[in-house]
Amino acid sequence: SVSEGDCLVGRPWACQGCQGQEMGNRICGGEQGSGLRQWAGLLSGDDAATKKGPRTPATLLPGGSSSSRSARRIPSLGELPTSEHVCSPRYVGAYGRLVGFLKHSRAQEVITSAQYQELLSALNDLSLGAQGVSAVASSHPSFKGSEKQFSEVLPAMGISVAPTLKGEATPTSNGHPWGVLLASGSYEDAIWQELNFNCRTRGDTRADACSIVQAVSAHYDLAGRYAIHPSTLASWVEAIGDQYQPVLSVPYHNWMHAVDVFQFCFMSLFKGQAASYFTGQDILALLCASLAHDVGHPGVNNAFLVSIGSPLAITYNDKSPLENMHCCVFFETLNRPKLNFLSGLSKSAMQSMRSKIIESILATDMNSHFKLTDMLTARLSKRSESPFARDNDSEIDTCEENQKDSKDDRQLLLQVFLHMADLGHCCRPWAQHTVLVAALEEEFFLQGDRST
Repeated sequence: SVSEGDCLVGRPWACQGCQGQEMGNRICGGEQGSGLRQWAGLLSGDDAATKKGPRTPATLLPGGSSSSRSARRIPSLGELPTSEHVCSPRYVGAYGRLVGFLKHSRAQEVITSAQYQELLSALNDLSLGAQGVSAVASSHPSFKGSEKQFSEVLPAMGISVAPTLKGEATPTSNGHPWGVLLASGSYEDAIWQELNFNCRTRGDTRADACSIVQAVSAHYDLAGRYAIHPSTLASWVEAIGDQYQPVLSVPYHNWMHAVDVFQFCFMSLFKGQAASYFTGQDILALLCASLAHDVGHPGVNNAFLVSIGSPLAITYNDKSPLENMHCCVFFETLNRPKLNFLSGLSKSAMQSMRSKIIESILATDMNSHFKLTDMLTARLSKRSESPFARDNDSEIDTCEENQKDSKDDRQLLLQVFLHMADLGHCCRPWAQHTVLVAALEEEFFLQGDRST
């Protein structure tokens, strides 16, 4: 259940401290975000954010639509104009999509709140039979009188209909719904590898954490190779997600963007077969860095922080203050009790992992863009006589020079891939891309308000 002080990223209405007119106008003070709020204090000028100056003139998107705030509304299935609280399990995969569909239907007043609760209760009942099967039973009592409709609606949402229910879900000790996760694992794995992935349908950090752990564990046996306990990794992912600001405060650089970048990296590695250029440790570093690459983003850029003399900029001597802060929050969160999923690594392996993560996140600073592209261009010009090493995990090259060259190449590729994924929405379908661009513009408008 949701209690006061718990603020779900992208779903500020779920916190009992954010009801009524205050909804979305402040950030909750839950304990999980307390470490992050130290950084929030480094952003001077809270009062500046309330000053209302002249707006930047509205621009036009293709087709003549206005990009002004008054003319746009950033869509998100998880963002509902209500203070009603939903105390139910989080779901992943097809179940998560169905919950999103129900929420959207309620928001559009297609169904009433009472009908929503009834349907959600039915979904909770169905989830109890999720472990070990990939479909739900049309004979379930919740379908009584509507068997035909459900047999049509559920497959449309990606849920197969089976004649019987089998087994029961067995949650882990910390309450993550692994039964539902395992049932929808193959479906989720396919989602993580699709170019048309829509991050605006995500936003539930707990459900996303389960799905992400399944994705990380499904390939290259990363969990087994590095002694990672799934529940510890899921708890770290959830803690990182909770430290992203709500979508109403930061329209673009929020948890949904982090999931978008993770998915693009995952898709590039496995569907794009880029994983053959990396070691297992590289892959784990890239995927973890993608999740935390913008954690705690305040919705303003480095230039703004430097221009106002923010303590955050002063702390990092005006050099990539945001990216340095993201790295810091990554490892501060990792060092919290019961969140260090990398505790099984040796000291040297941990030092190597930390270096890869830091260098990759720092490379997402747009000020590094041309330097990074120049480095990649120079390296690619030599690929005919010195190709990139592949299958780095399959054999060990005893030549120290070759090992150094491979290490340097892999670090460059880690930086390039995370930077590319950070801009990956440019490769998404046009309808999704324009929505994300509108969200980014909205964030720029909010920064402009602080500047006046």
